[in-house]
Amino acid sequence: MSARRALLAVFAIVAIALGFAGPIPQPVDYHAFADTRTLLGVPYAMDVLSNLPFLGAGLWLLFAARAWQRSAHPGAAALALAGVACMLTGLGSGYYHWAPANWGLLWDRLPIGVTAVALLAVLLAEHVDARWGRPLPLALLTLAALASSVYWYLSAGWGAEDLRPYLLAQFSPMLALLVLAPGMRGGLLPRAAWLLAAGGYALAKVSEVLDDRIFHWSAELIAGHTLKHLFAALALCALAAWAHRAARPD
Repeated sequence: MSARRALLAVFAIVAIALGFAGPIPQPVDYHAFADTRTLLGVPYAMDVLSNLPFLGAGLWLLFAARAWQRSAHPGAAALALAGVACMLTGLGSGYYHWAPANWGLLWDRLPIGVTAVALLAVLLAEHVDARWGRPLPLALLTLAALASSVYWYLSAGWGAEDLRPYLLAQFSPMLALLVLAPGMRGGLLPRAAWLLAAGGYALAKVSEVLDDRIFHWSAELIAGHTLKHLFAALALCALAAWAHRAARPD
């Protein structure tokens, strides 16, 4: 089976499974973070300030995208989109954590979804079909990601909260990587780079789930959600560093 058909099959199976699963609501205590300390007038200071690395990661991705553009790499535009969305994630997440509520979370999830599908496009453009890096596929993926976050927010207001489309958008690069990794060869972002980033993101999600426990285990030094931000930003920095270094002339 070709990579293209395998991807189509996996995404179709996941979409059908999500359809049968029914609406997936957000946990009722989602906004109850472990670390509520205020620092220099900044509420939830650690969760707010730990978003700053996303600004650096996004800028690094933009530098890498510029280097890719010089060599007419098909994934350059997608990588640039990921950089911009990553920086907006830092701002949106900081805004949300200043006063945790669904409205702020919407502005957190909007750029997260776009970052995810932009990275999906980078992966596909380099390892499946260069056309995934073109403006039309990028625009459609971006609109789908934005719509998934808006749908979640509206569904919460309707009393039938549903995260399914957003979850599919957020984890789309991971799904694609599961399919493509065994056969990936070469590229400016090879299999090792993607697996390294995926490992960092996995650590981020585990830290998120263990928010309270990590806060307790660390004697209230740092909470899991703060670590989530740091691990996710490090994963993006790893991709950016690899992409930038690989594109530089010898």
